[in-house]
Amino acid sequence: MPRDGEGMRATEISFLQEQNKLVLETLERVEQEREQAHEQIRACQDRDASLRSELQAINDKIGSLAERLRQDKSETASKDEHVRVLSEQNKQMLTMLETEEQKAKAT
Repeated sequence: MPRDGEGMRATEISFLQEQNKLVLETLERVEQEREQAHEQIRACQDRDASLRSELQAINDKIGSLAERLRQDKSETASKDEHVRVLSEQNKQMLTMLETEEQKAKAT
């Protein structure tokens, strides 16, 4: 009778050792997966930081170009106004010249 108890105990110990071995293998595999996941997260965070930096540089360039566009529009409007004034002066001078020519012909 005591032999049966010892055999059963040995079987239980063997079973528990096998279960422990499986649990440890699973734990090791899960820890490796966790480490891989952490590496992927770090890589994604690095990529995110890089993309954010690139986006900021692009936004800065857009801002610079928008400011340049505003300046160019302002300069264009100013030049257009100057051309309009010169055109008006030319018309007046032509009218005056025509008037002088008519006076010269009349005399």
